Amino acid sequence: MKQKMLNRLRRRMAGKKLPLKKNARHLVFGEGNPDAMLMLIGEAPGRQEDIRGRPFIGSAGKELNRLLASASFKRETIYITSILKYRPPRNRSPRYREIAAHLPYLKRQIEIIKPSVVMPLGRCATSTVLNLVAGMKKSAVLRMIQSHGSSYNISAAGRNIIVIPTYHPAAILYNRRLFAAIKNDFTRVKHLMSRS
Repeated sequence: MKQKMLNRLRRRMAGKKLPLKKNARHLVFGEGNPDAMLMLIGEAPGRQEDIRGRPFIGSAGKELNRLLASASFKRETIYITSILKYRPPRNRSPRYREIAAHLPYLKRQIEIIKPSVVMPLGRCATSTVLNLVAGMKKSAVLRMIQSHGSSYNISAAGRNIIVIPTYHPAAILYNRRLFAAIKNDFTRVKHLMSRS
């Protein structure tokens, strides 16, 4: 049932004239278990993701796979998506109007999947989830962004969801020492989920 709903949402999105669609190769909607307890939300597809139409398959995706394995997660048991479903030119940061246009689809994905835990990956994903999805004030969001790995209870999609922000896996490519910090965040999520 959930997979059918996601497929319908994907088709509806593919039929819309959304920002970034014109220059993208593929819609990178998201993938994984529609009954997942954990949902990962990135910023936007990169070059490899745009070429193949799948989230987190480039170099950041390889780091993500290492992180998932280190915390005993299997990729097929979680759901992975991004705020933007089309790649911004030259991987530039998303613009507000692009986020606003894609946001209803992200909200609907959350409503369909009903995860217990959402992990926004990186600053843009964290601020979008906490500010735009949960309606938190920007000043509170900025404080939260500075405290990766902390947990926050939000009301989204008509239910309570635990949000645990962490660094984007691409950060490891520039600072290998971040692997341990992000791994701790994923391990914490695993322990949290095993208790519920």
